[in-house]
Amino acid sequence: MNIWNRHAQRLSRLLPLAALLVVLALSSLTLVHCRVVDERVTGVDLTTAAGDCIKQCKVEFQEAMKAERARHKQALKECGEDPICRERENERYRNRVRELEELLRQCRMGCYNEGSGTGGR
Repeated sequence: MNIWNRHAQRLSRLLPLAALLVVLALSSLTLVHCRVVDERVTGVDLTTAAGDCIKQCKVEFQEAMKAERARHKQALKECGEDPICRERENERYRNRVRELEELLRQCRMGCYNEGSGTGGR
């Protein structure tokens, strides 16, 4: 084999690798000019919808807790010094707070599942 054949073989092996490197370099230069866009490009701002929903859940929870605290305070006043009545009321209050916290959790979860239906089926 002469020297030109060896060079031709080496060149034929390196040519695809060189072509790949050129393609990668050009594509990386092209992609550098791309920029990240918001979801609002589609006209739908999902973050605001979920954010508003979560805020509404919080507002409803706070209103329910305010009403429950007022009810609890009044019920304790009506119990007077009766320890059994007070203990029952305190237990009722703790259970209601747990229920409200669970409702808040479910409400927040629902904020992320809006529109997750059957896809038109």
